[in-house]
Amino acid sequence: MSASTTKKSNKKDTEKNPDMMDPQAQLREIQQLLFGQQVAEVRQTIETLSRHNDQRFTEMDRQISQSIKELKTYLSNKLDDLSSHVTQLNEDAQSRDALLEGEVTSLQQELDSFQKQTLAAQDSLESQLFAEAEKLAADMEGKYKDVLEKLGNASGDLSDRKTDRKTLAELLVNMANSLESESS
Repeated sequence: MSASTTKKSNKKDTEKNPDMMDPQAQLREIQQLLFGQQVAEVRQTIETLSRHNDQRFTEMDRQISQSIKELKTYLSNKLDDLSSHVTQLNEDAQSRDALLEGEVTSLQQELDSFQKQTLAAQDSLESQLFAEAEKLAADMEGKYKDVLEKLGNASGDLSDRKTDRKTLAELLVNMANSLESESS
């Protein structure tokens, strides 16, 4: 065989021979042999930690969501209770205001009624007093005229008869007694 055919066959043998590979491929293969198991274990550990973290994050997210939901429910209930309490206080205040307004209105009506009654009673009493005063004045004037007339008659009788003082005194006492009994 010639030298050129020998080189060609060597070249073909080198390509077919696994021991004679590309240096990059050989380096990868060596790395795989040396560090492959450790890299696989590290990758496995990373994947396990990642799954574990994902589960923890999911659980934390669920717990946070649950806590937020419970807090919202609690705050909503408290807000409803507070709103209900405020509404009750407003209703109570309105009831008290209505009662007070009713009492004020009632008292004002009673005061107005009492004032009208008082004015009517005052007017009635005043008219009765004036009527009584007029009646007493007329009665007194009539009695005064009677007394003057009797006194004039008695004076005339006394002058005519020239009665003594004792008789005049008895006559005046009788007149006073009769006036007193008439006024009673």
